[in-house]
Amino acid sequence: MGIFEVLVVDDKVEQAILDNKASEYAMRQAGEAQGMITMVQDGLLKALDGTTTVEEVFRVAR
Repeated sequence: MGIFEVLVVDDKVEQAILDNKASEYAMRQAGEAQGMITMVQDGLLKALDGTTTVEEVFRVAR
């Protein structure tokens, strides 16, 4: 079992990468704006359904 975070690269994100203007913060904002679930959010959902624990989520997602 894993916890995941996937950023879908759309035209806006691609251009930011190509222009070398893509800070980690900007990429995270772009992802969240398009509905990306963060690694912590995915882990907490799995903790809620009993697949893992909150402690384990924060251990691996730091």
